[in-house]
Amino acid sequence: MNPQPRALASRARRLSRLDPDQRLTLLAPHAHLPQSGAPPCRQRVFTHWRTFWLFLFQILNPGQSCRETVQTAKAWLGLDEISANTAAWCQARARLPQALLDQAFQGGAGALCAQVPPVALWRGRRVRVVDGTSVRLPDTAQNQKQYPQPKTQKPGCGFPVARLLVLFCLSCGALVAYELGALEVAERELWRRIWETLQAGDVLLGDRGFCSLGEFWWLRRRGVDCVARLNARRSSGMIPMHRLGKNDWLVVWEKMKRPPLWMSAEQWARVPPWLLVRQVTVSVAVQGFRTQQLTVATTLLDPKQWPAAELAQLYRRRWQVELFIRDIKTTLGMEALSCKSPALARKELLLHLIAYNLIRALIWEAAARAGVAAGRLSFKGALDTLRQWTPLLVMCGKSERKELLNRFLAALGAHIVPDRPGRAEPRAIKTRPKNYPLLTKPRHEYVEIPHRNKYRKPDSALS
Repeated sequence: MNPQPRALASRARRLSRLDPDQRLTLLAPHAHLPQSGAPPCRQRVFTHWRTFWLFLFQILNPGQSCRETVQTAKAWLGLDEISANTAAWCQARARLPQALLDQAFQGGAGALCAQVPPVALWRGRRVRVVDGTSVRLPDTAQNQKQYPQPKTQKPGCGFPVARLLVLFCLSCGALVAYELGALEVAERELWRRIWETLQAGDVLLGDRGFCSLGEFWWLRRRGVDCVARLNARRSSGMIPMHRLGKNDWLVVWEKMKRPPLWMSAEQWARVPPWLLVRQVTVSVAVQGFRTQQLTVATTLLDPKQWPAAELAQLYRRRWQVELFIRDIKTTLGMEALSCKSPALARKELLLHLIAYNLIRALIWEAAARAGVAAGRLSFKGALDTLRQWTPLLVMCGKSERKELLNRFLAALGAHIVPDRPGRAEPRAIKTRPKNYPLLTKPRHEYVEIPHRNKYRKPDSALS
């Protein structure tokens, strides 16, 4: 008697009749990613398009090794000729064209933003929220050369760190643009490289690091309004002009004598000597917030069209970008990349961003079917659901695919986050780290002390 269950044997036979590429691209139309467009290449087991989807599934499983990914390919594709050696898989990832990843990223982000209805916009306008973060890379000579470690760390004791600037859509959470650079490159320098992604009518939302006369003026020329917290350096050069309401003023910002580091002298010469800005002072009385009073600066000058209370609520929503970044770095495991060359590390990072937009697209579709706001669905719950349902979706037949997808989206839409406004979570951890000494020298020079927990200096050293 065959020990294999009938249902499993039937699924295995059905899987063998499917085209391997059809198994991998099953979620493509539901995640709004392109289904074709890979450039032609020599006939290989790991084609560009198979490599893209397998790499994406590897990203969706944080901590999954290359060996496990190769076994996933053998099981899902049904190709016994795939070797257990990971060299071919690593070479396939290196051959993956950057243009294919850029196409997938732009297509996924654009399709997701296009689904946002006018009722979900902020007073009829799209809001883009910007922020910066950093990612750690493996300690290799190539990574150290392009993304040097912080200068405060000793040589051989640190890791390369790259600075990442990200731009999100506040309505749907899609990541629409990014820029990567060395840690020594300022956020504003990276920010200036992605200004072209903003369109006329957009509203930019940012913290105090993106609040300056030069930025406000350059973006206003493009038809983009800004809402940001007042920079602490703008303590002088402000002339109050007109009081619009309680804690609401029209203020003239005077131009500084020296150009900022991110702007050339020629560009600074084109900036006018002054700019009219609106400043709204907001008092925060919620327990747990660090700041009790802050000032929001904006180029939205009409108090009737843009009430001060609405501006305060909009800036409070800026905290969503911190949650978006947490979803990418912590939930998807992008805090520390694993690829050992800068080119492959950039592809790995871009796959994380594509995976993030994929999950956001699935959340948006599941929320629409469940009749709840997309922001109420858990990103972690969506990732867990996708990981568990993906093998079943890959192995299902064409006749049961539609029903299974409906069940999958229904299961994804059940992870509703409780509405807890004003809740404060202290930035503290309960788990204590292991009692290991710090690496204060390069590893080949470091001498470990035996029995470090019980080590005591000899009496002769004390005399």
